[in-house]
Amino acid sequence: MNARGLPTVLTGAILALAMPAQALPATGDFAGLVDIGHNRKIYLECSGQGSPTVVLISGKGNRADTWSTATPDAPGQTVFPIIAKFTRVCAYDRPGTVGGLASEPSRSDPVPLPVTAAAGAADLQALLTAATAPGPYVLVGHSMGGLIARLVASEHGDEVAGLVLEDALSEDLYSGLTADQRAVFEKLNGAPENYDNVRSFEEIRAAPPVRQMPVVVLTAGLPQLTAEVIASGRLPPEVTPAFADALWAAQMQAQDDLAALFPGGAHIIVAISTHYIHVDRPQVVIDAIRDVVDAVRAGKSSLRRWGGLRLWASSVIIGTLARNAMSRSARTPYGNLAADIPLHRKRGRIRPSTICPVGLAVLFCRKSLMTSS
Repeated sequence: MNARGLPTVLTGAILALAMPAQALPATGDFAGLVDIGHNRKIYLECSGQGSPTVVLISGKGNRADTWSTATPDAPGQTVFPIIAKFTRVCAYDRPGTVGGLASEPSRSDPVPLPVTAAAGAADLQALLTAATAPGPYVLVGHSMGGLIARLVASEHGDEVAGLVLEDALSEDLYSGLTADQRAVFEKLNGAPENYDNVRSFEEIRAAPPVRQMPVVVLTAGLPQLTAEVIASGRLPPEVTPAFADALWAAQMQAQDDLAALFPGGAHIIVAISTHYIHVDRPQVVIDAIRDVVDAVRAGKSSLRRWGGLRLWASSVIIGTLARNAMSRSARTPYGNLAADIPLHRKRGRIRPSTICPVGLAVLFCRKSLMTSS
């Protein structure tokens, strides 16, 4: 989803160089086109050294440079170069994506549209194979990239050792929307990089479950479709306050359902971030990745509850303050919490008794989903 608009300040841009199919270096910097066969090349950039290799999978429409992009509203460090300081990290352009200025086309060869998540997963697997990128992999999927990451992990569990799902698109999103509301969502997300969401959801439902591994699910705590955005006139007239409320309710339920697929994983609501958590609050994403990398290096198959995660290293437990702040930031764009998405919900959602840490840079609340070690 890209209603917030693309980031506008690009840092660390690298020109793509056509490279023949070959074993790429396992350390140092690389940026170029990798031949994946069938007369197609995909742009890849890698940096750093160490294992596991972190693979950053951008959301719908975004090139690899979204992971090295800062905005005037969120200046400072970005995810890609920080990850490269402690392990090998790679990012790539899917066909049809655009750059941080919304003007640079994808550096990968085009394909017929629409595409599906399964096609995206097949491309990623072909790219990693052609580039001989060393495994095991920690896959970091933002938005639509989350579906791709899950499919690769499902089909290649022997190569994937961990997951970070950043406000990932869930197959259950449409369960909370009417047919008319789904049509509005499709209209909002038609370009760039047109995906067939219905087929993609069918593909992920048909896939085998992801094996037990360290997983962090990050959920944005602020909606993109605010009253100000809708009033700006930049969106189709079908995007109304009622639609925004319905989408937000469906998204929060879908995120709960997604996290429930990974018992033993961590579910974090990043209360002061919108959909682009890696842009709004890059340190949260960096810490989540580092936690999963450390767990993989330690041979862990899951993340223990309250188990020494960096996400909590600079936090203090201030339960009441956290809950009050969460109440404010979890509001719909048009007033108090809608009746169908109360803060203290049933079925494992945030409750008055939840202890929520308050970090120095970001407020987030961890959900009680981790039960296994």
